[in-house]
Amino acid sequence: ESYSEVNALHCQHRQSLRTCHILAKFTRLLLEKGADVNCQDEDGRTALSHACEMGNLDVVKLLVKFNADPDISDAWGNSSLMYAAFSGHSQVLEFLVRAFKRLGLRLDRTNNAGHSAIEVANFFGHSQCVQILNFPCRKTVGKDEPLGILYFA
Repeated sequence: ESYSEVNALHCQHRQSLRTCHILAKFTRLLLEKGADVNCQDEDGRTALSHACEMGNLDVVKLLVKFNADPDISDAWGNSSLMYAAFSGHSQVLEFLVRAFKRLGLRLDRTNNAGHSAIEVANFFGHSQCVQILNFPCRKTVGKDEPLGILYFA
């Protein structure tokens, strides 16, 4: 792989490697200056939910290190875990699962449409995310199980 290919592939094709690094540095600076790590936008989304959707693991780790609450839901009831599952970012999802377990949070919580992160990952065909979320104590979701309307903006 050439340098440009690595840059193109990093951050799930959405950001260059340099942009990811700058974003992480800028996020750290804001947090060190006292920014509210759990501040929500007009849709109730946090910086953590946006970082999870974008697949920026460095920023996700940084936000969690600064005590971002991974269980905060947006206006549609979606947590950061659901955005990682929706977008298929398995490394981010795996990190969040460990954070959820450490904090004693439920992985099977549902959004306003009644769907859990594992159902969302399954619906969008993210099999690696389904495997991460599908522990023996959790029911297995069938591939053809319909979800109906999803509440993702």
